[in-house]
Formats: sequence, C-alpha cells, structure tokens
Amino acid sequence: MRSALMTVHSEHGPPTIEEAARHLGVKTSALDPGFGVVLLDPDKCLYSVLLQDAEDAKGAEKREGVEGPFSNPPIGPFGQPRS
Repeated sequence: MRSALMTVHSEHGPPTIEEAARHLGVKTSALDPGFGVVLLDPDKCLYSVLLQDAEDAKGAEKREGVEGPFSNPPIGPFGQPRS
C-alpha cells in the first residue's frame, strides 16, 4: 500500500483530522493520525495530511481547496556514515 500527501486549504486555522477528511471526501480512518495535520504555508492557509492508501486520493484533487496527491518517499541518510 502506497501513501500519498494531500494539501487542504483552510482559512479558519488548522483543520482537525475529521475536518480534513470531510474536505477530501474520505473517511477519517483513511488519514494517518500519527502524521496529523501539518502547516505548510501560513500565508496561503495550506495544510498537509497523509492518506494511508494513495487509492483513496482518487477524485479528491478535484475538490475545491485540495491539491495532490503528492508522493511521500522515505527519508533516510545520504552517503556513508561518518566515523
């Protein structure tokens, strides 16, 4: 299962997980509660949420104030460890 990042626009401050799910048109259980709602750009009122399954993103990008899906590659060390 592949995850996907989505952005939601909220001028009323950070949305709750439940509000973000409604905005995306998905069930609350589709969002990763450990990731939560992350502020991306305060000037544009953009927040990011993580869909646990990228398949749930289908159609969400057509909703007003939603963008994505964006990939969520794993982040790890680069290069050889220093001694």
